[in-house]
Amino acid sequence: MNSRLAMGIIASAVFSRPSDKMRVVGVTGTNGKTTTAHLTAEILRRHGWKTDVYGTLSGARTTPEAPVLQEQFAQSLSTGCDAVVMEVSSHALALDRVVGTRFAVGVFTNLGRDHLDFHGTEEQYFAAKA
Repeated sequence: MNSRLAMGIIASAVFSRPSDKMRVVGVTGTNGKTTTAHLTAEILRRHGWKTDVYGTLSGARTTPEAPVLQEQFAQSLSTGCDAVVMEVSSHALALDRVVGTRFAVGVFTNLGRDHLDFHGTEEQYFAAKA
């Protein structure tokens, strides 16, 4: 097991697996993550779900490292959140930042040619998103 996988699993356990206790919606894609995440959160709120949004408007990185992410989930849960809608970047997926997170729903907005410098090929980019 690589250390990043282990870090995600351990971080989730340290915070008592908070994503298991609420609905987590992950939004990925080249473009539209922020808009989609905020629209989805607003729909959930209008249906009575206390919902937090994580992403580029609320943090320095689109998706933080696993220990920070699991702590954020625990904080959201402690304030009574029913759901979290979060942007999930291709870098976060490729670097195992969301390991230990239980997603109720995954949304894939689109796939463009951005980030090929990181992923190498369109096929590898798509595989990171899948």
